[in-house]
Order: sequence, then structure tokens, then C-alpha cells
Amino acid sequence: ADADTLAWLQTLVWPEHEIRRARLTAAAALAAEEGMQITAGDLTTDLARVAAGAPRDATLVVTHSATLAYLDEPARHRTVEQITRLGAHRISFEARGVDPSVPPIDAPLTPKTLFVAALDGAPYALADGHRTVLARP
Repeated sequence: ADADTLAWLQTLVWPEHEIRRARLTAAAALAAEEGMQITAGDLTTDLARVAAGAPRDATLVVTHSATLAYLDEPARHRTVEQITRLGAHRISFEARGVDPSVPPIDAPLTPKTLFVAALDGAPYALADGHRTVLARP
């Protein structure tokens, strides 16, 4: 909902990626309209605290996109295990082979199939790094 923050995020989208910028702007407007809480933090240390603040009757969903690659292998496993212990559903969008809960995909590796979208570790789509092309695995 903060105009300065949205402007900053928009500058991070590559200039020629107008569709991604429009998607970001629409998502920010929806988040502001719904009064969504966005909390900055460290995935490896703050997740349980942030999750504890969710309403008791809510379905907890943790989404991560091109995030796990920034963690070492043990931290990736710990993170996935922690999300599972929280009882949360997990929507992941990570490069192939990065999410330890997603099984190997038996499909050719191409620029359009570098990433895997998965729900609770079950892959449901392959895509390029910006989700502009989705295909069934």
C-alpha cells in the first residue's frame, strides 16, 4: 500500500518486462485492497514467529519463489521441514533440483523448463524463470 515501496519494487523489474511490471502492480493493488500484512524477515529464523501471528482459523500457506537457492543444502532441508511442521501448505517455484522435496523431473531441460512450480512438493508445472511460460511436467 506504500507508494514509495511499490515504486522501488517496480524499478527492480527489468525495463523491457512490461508484463511482469503490470503483474506486480496489480498484485500490489490487490494486497493493499485486501489489507494483506507483509512482514520483512529472515526465512531461516523468523518464519515460525510470523506464522504464529496468523489467525487460528486460517489456512497457512507459505510461498517461495527462487528463494531456496540462496540457502545451503542443509538449510534448504530444514526450511522445508519447518514449513511442514507448521502445518502449512507450501507453494514453491524453484529451479529444478533446488527444492529437496520435489522429485526429479523426467523432462528435457530447456530455457522454458528450468523452474518447477510445486504444491507441497508435488510438481504441477515447469516454467522459465519468470513464469511467463508454463507447461505440464
